[in-house]
Amino acid sequence: MTSSPPGIHRPTRSRGWIAFFVGLITLAVTGVTLPIVYNLGQQLTAEELDRSRTLWESAGPTDYDLTFSIRYDGDQLAERHIVLVREGKATFAVCEGEVVHAAPAIGTLLGLAGVNAERQRPRDMPAIFQHIAELLEDQETSGGKNFLAVAFDSRDGHPRRVVRRVRRSSTREEWQFRLWQPGELAAKAAGGTQP
Repeated sequence: MTSSPPGIHRPTRSRGWIAFFVGLITLAVTGVTLPIVYNLGQQLTAEELDRSRTLWESAGPTDYDLTFSIRYDGDQLAERHIVLVREGKATFAVCEGEVVHAAPAIGTLLGLAGVNAERQRPRDMPAIFQHIAELLEDQETSGGKNFLAVAFDSRDGHPRRVVRRVRRSSTREEWQFRLWQPGELAAKAAGGTQP
């Protein structure tokens, strides 16, 4: 065994750089993994959709005014909708100021006979739940590669927000919903404030 002459110290190698790079690699892996795990946890499941639809059917109101907006593919302006539902049936629906549905009595009164003939079913809550179910089915057939997240109201089960993004494309749709008591929306509009 050789020893250093007295007074001369052999430099010791610092191992601090190993700890630094291990920490750096750990942070990088965590930074990549955490958003993936978080996003997967937000994904809508069939059980969550069924639970919310059942809650809506049992606790949701039969008379309500619904406002919602839809943004497609990153558009700055959202498509705005208003749907009036009475006794569980859509009686009047407007999209961007254009009447897209009117119950026969209202249509006749307003001179809009036949407005429903060329239009699809108005987007009341049952139609919205059906659309979400179709998006979920598309999500499952894509192998879970697309992103679909829905925030449901805990009291009555109606969706508050839907976000769908198709992987490796610019296709994205985002829906924002708000339920109003009958007449509440009209009173707010008469007050001059935006809903």
